[in-house]
Order: sequence, then structure tokens, then C-alpha cells
Amino acid sequence: MASAMDTSPSRTPPHRHAYRAADAVLRSHTPTSQFGKSALVRQCLDGSAFAPPAKQQHRKTDAAASLRCCAACLRPGATRRCGRCGKASYCSKDCQRTDWARHKKTCLGRDDALNAPIQSLTSELSNVFRLGEDALKRAGLPNPSVSWSKEVLEALCDCCLLPGLQLVPSDDRPHEGLGLGLRTIALLFLRHGAKPTPKLLQMVLAHKSVESGPGMEDPAAYIVARARMGPETFPSGHPLRGPCDDALIRLGPLLRHASSVQLPPEPLLGLGSGEDDRVEIIEALLRSLAYVQEPAPSGKVDLVQR
Repeated sequence: MASAMDTSPSRTPPHRHAYRAADAVLRSHTPTSQFGKSALVRQCLDGSAFAPPAKQQHRKTDAAASLRCCAACLRPGATRRCGRCGKASYCSKDCQRTDWARHKKTCLGRDDALNAPIQSLTSELSNVFRLGEDALKRAGLPNPSVSWSKEVLEALCDCCLLPGLQLVPSDDRPHEGLGLGLRTIALLFLRHGAKPTPKLLQMVLAHKSVESGPGMEDPAAYIVARARMGPETFPSGHPLRGPCDDALIRLGPLLRHASSVQLPPEPLLGLGSGEDDRVEIIEALLRSLAYVQEPAPSGKVDLVQR
């Protein structure tokens, strides 16, 4: 997940949105290239992402320029370029004026290209926040809420938690981050006795991990008892052992069972554990989406094999 940015306190951000923009880019999974993302974060922090495009210097005609075709008349030898995007070539100012009605639809300035991922992400997150606020208001719930509850989870799952999770799951391994996020939401539902929504159940069952290793299994394959806080697994006959009273029942089947049968809340069910406090970071992200103040306990993996 996103890590804290190392910035010197003596340096003043060159732009009032520098830190917010860099954080948004860091949390997003756009652009896909990690190198491209790192470069964009640096440009946010040093202010170059917000600077107007520099004026192009006059370029001498060379062999490559003589082979370019004019975007308007299609004749070779176009030595002029669009001063905004630098991509479209023209043989004269008249051709550029003629072509502008078509070209302006795809012309993206250098500052626009840098800010596009930030603007897109912040716009989508703002919409998620607005939908969440509306859902809390319709349900008559406080905003913000002190802690997670059955009512908050059921009100915000489909309109806020799941869309927000898909926007900013991870900065390096988005598929794994999404799987861990789905597992966290599902365990929160079971912990508070909330009824899983069809969308949550579908996403948990449909998610397939593309990686292998500790903590990277599919959310549906997670053994629920691994998230129990304490030295023992759930006792025989416990509702979280599922309809077949299975101590090793997995999250997918139990979530499907909970969608048809009302299960009681279980405060001893935590959120499990993961590498590098990833569970805690995912839960903190979900709290920021749901306007919840107090974190849920993560718990450690101490499943007793019998």
C-alpha cells in the first residue's frame, strides 16, 4: 500500500495541492508503470506537474522532419508542430488553423497529461464520498461514525466501500490489494453480524489471485478461524463454523451461508494479519471511505490445527 513520503520540513511545497496530488497518485494504480508513477510523484512535489507547458524552441528542419506529413493536407515535409501537445505536424499556420476543430478534441497539453491521473482519481473519489454521505443520511446514521457497525456496513458496502477499494487498492500490487480488501470487508461483515450484499459475495467469489505466497491467497479461500483472536479456534456448534460445523470453513462458503441466514455478531473475530501491516493499512483506508473513527482489531494468525 501507499507508504509515507519522505519530505524535508524545511522545503515549502511549490503548489498548494502538491502533497495531496502526490498522495493521490501514490495510492492510485495509474499509470500502470511504476517508474511512470514515481516520476509523476516527484513532479507533483517539485511543482513541475502544475507548471504551464514550456514554449517550444525553434527546431531546425532535419531529415526526419522532411518525412512528416501535414495533419491537415497530408503533404510530406511538415516542419511545424502543435505548440500544445507537440505531436501533430503541419506545413503552415493556415493548415494548423484548418485542422484545429478536429485536433482540439484529442490535443492534450503536457500539464494536462501530468494532471489527468490526479484529476480523474480525485473526481472519482469525490463521487464515492458523496454517495457515502447520501447513504448515511438516508439510513439515519451519524456522520462520522465512532466505530464499525452492522448498519454502517450494510449502508455503505455497495455504494462506497467496494467502489473506493477498486479505485485505490494498492500502489504496487493492485490485484493483491483488492483481494485483501475484499477479505477485510467480508470479515467486518461477519464480525458485526451484517448480511453480505450480493455484490460483495459475487466479488469475493469471483476474485482470483494472480500471485503466490503467504497472504496472497484468494479471499474466498481464507480460513475464517485464522482471524479469531485468542489461542483456540471457534468451539463446536459456533455459527462461524458454518452449516456443516466445520472448524476450517473458508470465507467464500461461510459468506454465502451468511447471505441466507442471519448470523449473530462475533466480537472475537478480528481481521486476520498480513505482511507489513497491510491489513491495518487496508482497514484504515476503508475507515476513511466510511467515515469511521475507531479501527477494528486485526488479530493474529493462531489457528489450532486438529
